[in-house]
Amino acid sequence: MLENVACVPVSQVLEGTEACAEVIIPGSELTMWKTSEVSAEPLVAGDHVDYTLWFENTSEVAATVTATDFLGYVTDDAEIIEAPAAGLGDLDVTVDGEWISINGEVPAGELYSVTYRVQVKAAVDRGDDLLVNHLIPRDTDTPPAPPAPGDVCEDEAPYVTCDPVTEVPDEPVVPNEPVVPNEPNESNESKLATTGSDSSLAALLIGSVLLLGGGAAALVATNRRKIKQ
Repeated sequence: MLENVACVPVSQVLEGTEACAEVIIPGSELTMWKTSEVSAEPLVAGDHVDYTLWFENTSEVAATVTATDFLGYVTDDAEIIEAPAAGLGDLDVTVDGEWISINGEVPAGELYSVTYRVQVKAAVDRGDDLLVNHLIPRDTDTPPAPPAPGDVCEDEAPYVTCDPVTEVPDEPVVPNEPVVPNEPNESNESKLATTGSDSSLAALLIGSVLLLGGGAAALVATNRRKIKQ
């Protein structure tokens, strides 16, 4: 908002008027920020991230948008699978390598947006495993400082989002255990041994009985012959 006050000497003030007059020119109030929405946590190869750039005009007049989104610290770990485009409203979106330029005008009281989607690359194709995305509230071609090794990955509202990527290790393959034949059952062996012993004893007893019976029969026959003589 612009405020301008003009005054004239008191001697020149006309009757019934003020010595000073104020003119207010309303100005625009544009707020911009960005958000990221991940498809899974933690992010791994094949997952995706949806980015949205927001532009809200909270004033009573139209607001001009001139902004840049830098993708250099995203595309080292992911690839764009849905190109940047206007979401809400009709802002102009231009992609030039690692830069997205957003221009246009947001009417009073309106909220406009730009959206795009990236997909995480395979581990062998990735860089530092940090998806760091910068929205810059002006037209520029100077990249922001890159993330340093050991930096904590966290959002820096309202212009920076950070989403870490990890890799879930494959589960170890457990070899099939060899088939071990069942051990003989000790109780069964005992039963078999006992049964065999019992059978042998029975056979021995039967044989003894038969032998005794035969001897007795022979003795009786001998005695009969003696009596007859």
